[in-house]
Amino acid sequence: MTTGDEGFAGFWVLSAADAAAARLLSAQLDDEMLSLRDAAGFRSARLHLGVDGRTVVLRHGWRGAADHAAFRDGPFAQRLRGVAGRAGVRAPRCYGGELVARIEGPDAGAAPGVVVLAVRHVGGRRSALALTELLERSGDWKREFPGFISADAAIGPDHTTFVNYPQWTDVAAFDAYMADPRNAAGQPGIARLEAAEPVIVRCSVVAEVIAVERS
Repeated sequence: MTTGDEGFAGFWVLSAADAAAARLLSAQLDDEMLSLRDAAGFRSARLHLGVDGRTVVLRHGWRGAADHAAFRDGPFAQRLRGVAGRAGVRAPRCYGGELVARIEGPDAGAAPGVVVLAVRHVGGRRSALALTELLERSGDWKREFPGFISADAAIGPDHTTFVNYPQWTDVAAFDAYMADPRNAAGQPGIARLEAAEPVIVRCSVVAEVIAVERS
């Protein structure tokens, strides 16, 4: 889920000690997410549970970088950090940045069954923009791929991270996509631009919130 006027996306990746702690964390974050609806510039939030059962991912979308900065330094984020800092949960790894590219597939707007967060570490702005170009080029086949919903990409403020957020309708669509030779053909070009091992989390959506509409 993204809204049409999002300009910035943030991602928190949290690791719990076990599946029970992850479920509790998800429930607590679900409650806290509701308080974001009235935050200035807030557009959407989505909570995910990783297939490992212990990873929780929170995506939050904003109108722009200034709105995200106010959130990051304000009471909303402090409360979220408090939830994340409880027993059995590591402090969040935080990623995100300006949204720079979007590809929509034939199932755009459908409810996702599989979501992947892919954080790629790069050496600077040139490499980040090169990854953006590779993603946009791959749209030639992804826009027609059955079960593909969309992919959104963000570049971190210091240009050392490139975050991709693709979605599929179900596991069968995801498996077919991953097995497609056109996907494999693009991986060497991506790897050449990476400066460190990526962070890749496959997950499912467990809750989402969108901004309150104001008249």
